[in-house]
Amino acid sequence: MSHDQRRLPAVDLGADVSDRGVGASVISALLTFAAGPIGRWVVIGLLVAAAVAAAGLRAYNAGYAKHETETTTEVAEANQRAREVERVASDRMAKVATEHRKVVSDAQTQIDRLRADVRSGARRLSVVTAGLSACPDSGAAGGIVAEARTELAAETADALVAIAADGDAAIRQSNALIDAYAIAAEVCGRE
Repeated sequence: MSHDQRRLPAVDLGADVSDRGVGASVISALLTFAAGPIGRWVVIGLLVAAAVAAAGLRAYNAGYAKHETETTTEVAEANQRAREVERVASDRMAKVATEHRKVVSDAQTQIDRLRADVRSGARRLSVVTAGLSACPDSGAAGGIVAEARTELAAETADALVAIAADGDAAIRQSNALIDAYAIAAEVCGRE
């Protein structure tokens, strides 16, 4: 191909626009400008700018992908740490629950044994009372003895032991809840 054949055909800019349409006229004018010596440098500049923009976009996308990978990794590591904290807290809660069940079981065994002994008479309960003495000289204040003991009937003693056992059970339950709360507060960062 000769040098003349490679050149774009000249466009007659003086031709009537209505014959070709506005779009064709604009394209024709751009091609004519691009074919000129200044136009070539503008086209080369635009191509260089497009190449730089494409490289920048590629670098931006690579940076975005790297950031996304780093963020995903950080989230996965944070989730792993959270799962580990949950596992440790769950193990500690299970240990508290097991210890509480053992304490309750041991206490119930001891209470059942005490109540059986009280009902059978093997153990007796008594209370301190202010008793009257038969001798008028026995006390400084008109026959009152400083300390006297009265034995409780088996049914009354059993009822008192049952009331005390209920109170002790409530205290044990409260202590277990306090222990569980302390673990939860530690895990949540509230001491």
